Amino acid sequence: ALGTLAGLISIASTVAARLDANGIGRGARVGLHLERTPLAIAAIVGIMLRGAAYVPIDPGAPDERKTFIKTQAGLAGVLSITSDDVGGLPAIAVGDLTLEAVQAIDANTFLLPAGSDEAYVIFTSGSTGRPKGVSIGHDNLGYHVAARNAAYPGQPNRVLLLTFPLSFDGSVTGIFGTLSIGGTLVLPRPIESTDPDRLAALIRDQRVTQTIMIPSQWSLLLSAGAPADLDSLEVAVVAGEACPRDLVERHYARLPKTLLANEYGPTETTVWATLERCAAGKTGPVAIGYPIPGTCAYVVDRKNRRCPPGSTGELLIAGPGIARGYVGRADLTAERFIANPFHTNIGLRTAYRSGDRVVLGFDGKLRFHGRTDDQVKISGYRIELAEISACLQELPGVEDAVTVVHRAGAQARSLIVAHVSGANLPSQEAILHHAQRLLPAYMVPHSVVLHDHLPHTSTGKIDRRNLPAPLLQETASVAPQGDTEVAIAQVWQAVLGCQAIGRFDDFFAIGGRSLDAMQVVSRLRRDLKLSIDLIDLFESPRLNDLARRATTHNVGQGTAIRKR
Repeated sequence: ALGTLAGLISIASTVAARLDANGIGRGARVGLHLERTPLAIAAIVGIMLRGAAYVPIDPGAPDERKTFIKTQAGLAGVLSITSDDVGGLPAIAVGDLTLEAVQAIDANTFLLPAGSDEAYVIFTSGSTGRPKGVSIGHDNLGYHVAARNAAYPGQPNRVLLLTFPLSFDGSVTGIFGTLSIGGTLVLPRPIESTDPDRLAALIRDQRVTQTIMIPSQWSLLLSAGAPADLDSLEVAVVAGEACPRDLVERHYARLPKTLLANEYGPTETTVWATLERCAAGKTGPVAIGYPIPGTCAYVVDRKNRRCPPGSTGELLIAGPGIARGYVGRADLTAERFIANPFHTNIGLRTAYRSGDRVVLGFDGKLRFHGRTDDQVKISGYRIELAEISACLQELPGVEDAVTVVHRAGAQARSLIVAHVSGANLPSQEAILHHAQRLLPAYMVPHSVVLHDHLPHTSTGKIDRRNLPAPLLQETASVAPQGDTEVAIAQVWQAVLGCQAIGRFDDFFAIGGRSLDAMQVVSRLRRDLKLSIDLIDLFESPRLNDLARRATTHNVGQGTAIRKR
């Protein structure tokens, strides 16, 4: 079966042969326009068997973004399910590949990569208004795998659950860290990925020993499933956003024998650079820990001088994991990848300016204290707010734009708010449509505020402190009607931290995000015993419509929802 290592290698070899037939070989870049499936993993291996580098392209991304990635990366080809164009480039179809179709492959097809060859390019948000591609070599990847397997022993019995999309650099950790030791990679179906209860059941059924996900998703999973569903886990890794202290306590309350590891690292350091093995019973913010073996971390001031312990400075990172730079952006590469001011040893000559403000504690641990720029992380995604602003300023009628993060509700959830100004501004709906056409879903503003003029400081800069708070709910609220609407509204209030919910309110218009939706659906299923899935909330985001849909689903099931 394709689910075996032998099956994966067979399909990968056929992928390599198709690339060979299309004249694609060593040094080329190949787009990977596939969802997270066993076929996609085999395609990645097949690309590498040709000595080429893979460039993941999210199938759900806007066409304009796909075209930009194709052009910027100089793709020689794209692998997709069908041969339809991807970003204006005809794709090489791999959707028909099965083990039955595998034929003998000429050994000359394989061009195994050297350490100096490029392994992959992942595009992240860019402050100039366009995403930037981070180039990672096989030497970087080999170091990453070795360090990871040293940090988390257990091969070859590792069974890792991979929930990250392939365009998210955390997927690299799961794929190569597991396959390199002959472990098992568990790929949840979309309906499992978005349902914490189903995900917990998958962990139980597959005897998963390791997970890696963002803290907010791990928080949902800790509250899901039966008490014993997560007992097979040996290590739970959280990464991509700050780990709350209460999450550590909740983790060890449910899984006292399972290590909770907090990892930190930009895409430019081959996924990770530091590690904190979390412990219960501590106080204060969770540290990002110590540098992984072979990596050096320096806390510096604006003149690249080391800061004393206890002082805040920018984090410089050096070591074998440092990327080659940004594809087609020599200027930005020179700005962010600098000569290491503290070492000239091979492997440490280049340091990456992370832009992260950290403190080196007297215990030797690093603690995150924010950014030196406008970059933010929301739901694990790295977002340059300037890219959103630049996108909006391309729309006729928009003279100026600034994007900020607004903390909303009792839980201080992060919402992206765009403030735009101009004499002949388009409508809010037109501005949001423009953003949806050009930006990934996770970068589309939750709200747009229209201004005649944006406030400015005496120095001429936009005065962010005097920007008004967004009005996320502009229509008069009509109280929920009936037991089902009232019960669902109470769940929305608890998850979103809102004071009041109206029966015609749209879940996403009042600030709901995908992870919030997962939490809502989980609570409705667990607490209210409603037979409802995530797709129901996406297709019926208004409270009254969702309640009607939930009532229809539960007819004949004997479920009663009553006011408390």
